[in-house]
Amino acid sequence: MRVELPATASTMCAAWLLAASVVIGAHAPPPPGECAAGARNITLTAEPPSWACARVKTLVLIRHAEGTHNEAEAAEEARPTHHLREEHAALHASHGKAWVLLHAATGDRYLDPILTAEGERQAERLHAQMAALGVRVDAVALSPMRRTLQTAHVGIPQLRAPATRPRVLATELLRERVGPYTCDGRLPVSTLRDSFAHVDFSQVGEADTLFAYGKEHGDGEALKLAERAERAARWLLALPDELEHVAVVSHQHFLRAFTSRHAPSDDAAAADARAREEEAAREQHAGRMFRNAEMQTAHLCERS
Repeated sequence: MRVELPATASTMCAAWLLAASVVIGAHAPPPPGECAAGARNITLTAEPPSWACARVKTLVLIRHAEGTHNEAEAAEEARPTHHLREEHAALHASHGKAWVLLHAATGDRYLDPILTAEGERQAERLHAQMAALGVRVDAVALSPMRRTLQTAHVGIPQLRAPATRPRVLATELLRERVGPYTCDGRLPVSTLRDSFAHVDFSQVGEADTLFAYGKEHGDGEALKLAERAERAARWLLALPDELEHVAVVSHQHFLRAFTSRHAPSDDAAAADARAREEEAAREQHAGRMFRNAEMQTAHLCERS
């Protein structure tokens, strides 16, 4: 089932959010002014905000469990092999241990990689942790990649109960930074549906045009990721009010960008005390590098 934006969102802003969830990065349409203005009022904090929020979501931020690409990088770091071939040494000089994930080195071996056996164990530990804590999940929003889909379905207890399974929404907005590495690409939606039939892929295009045309690697990478994180925050806040607690299953670089969100800019008349309070709250949850299958709670607020 496709989740529609609430009626409180403006028509122009809603249309932009839906377009941005499919066509992002360099090819995203510019936001209407009202969306850009609203983005300045969004905060992400570790603790519930003490200031008034027009809309708020409690997020359970989860990085995917170990994938075969993570295993390959770790193996290369532990026992380097790039020196064995001149062309691999050249790739290593430009990409470090990630050279093993380039098509020129390993073909499509790591395209949309799956979890390793250790990754499956990590996801099971995540499941036990969430169950023990009684973590509430009204909906799951995730990157349309096999490693995030697998992590969610093994690790989130609510997804193991078909009768009460919450909505599972895939969006390109939560993808990893799109670089030149094959692990940054995904399979066609029709293929993903074969294994994850109950996931709502309606906001994801069939083909991976982002990997083909929307790279976020290199010059301007941080800005592109920050802009996408802003769109993801707006998209999450625009989910129906009853979806108050949302599990967000994503990737290391994206989650770092998402939790590095800059403070909203107060005008000169804003109270210094409130600014200091908000800054302290943000610093508790800023720019973290998540471990595989790590879970952290955060609170996303659009200020009143």
